[in-house]
Amino acid sequence: MSYKLQIIKNHVLKGRDFIFDFILPKYCLNCRKEGEWLCAQCQDLLTFKKQYCLHCKTFNTSGKFCSSCEKKYFLDGVLIAGDYDNQILAELIKKIKYHFAKDVSEILAQFLKNFVLEYQKKNNFNLKNFILIPIPLHKKRENFRGFNQSYELTQKFAEFFDLKINKHDLIKIKNTKAQAKLNENERKNNIKESFSWQGKNLKKQNIILIDDVVTTGSTLNECARILKNNGAGEIIGLAVAKG
Repeated sequence: MSYKLQIIKNHVLKGRDFIFDFILPKYCLNCRKEGEWLCAQCQDLLTFKKQYCLHCKTFNTSGKFCSSCEKKYFLDGVLIAGDYDNQILAELIKKIKYHFAKDVSEILAQFLKNFVLEYQKKNNFNLKNFILIPIPLHKKRENFRGFNQSYELTQKFAEFFDLKINKHDLIKIKNTKAQAKLNENERKNNIKESFSWQGKNLKKQNIILIDDVVTTGSTLNECARILKNNGAGEIIGLAVAKG
């Protein structure tokens, strides 16, 4: 995209956001207080999810796969902060994904930060050993939305811990169907071969893949496959909620 087209796009998106803010003012999704999507008092209602092996659902403290399950995945584990069954958390995610409320990413990133700080109390988990990579969107979908919610989330999360982000090298090359409407096998086939790595060999670099919602883990695992094939070391998925 040329510089002039990018400027025009930015003005259009700002105008769109202004109109949405004017027509649909911010209010707390729980107590309806105006001014913010979730007020300070209601943030305590976002509770953390107990960790488990995503494949066999055996509870643990680490979120890593069991020894009998790990061979089925390129991921080394998936950390999930909350549950989509939490109505407030679900509404926040819907706001950013479907209603263009980009600033909701600040609340979700704060929730992820608090989750990781709690997680570190029970596990030996040094974030400084990892770089962050957001799950990419296809260009068509990102242009329609105006942003990638996973990147917005990753950017703000990185600021809390002063972590590096690789935004550009993992790209989505296939505009797939929405995963939410598919069963587990359909998800795997839908997402297969839809990502590509454009960067240098990762030379055993550890990576945290960040997304808003994980269900079966098909998207995270397909990204991990590409990254492992390009030299990545340990790969952990980190998601706001379990769908």
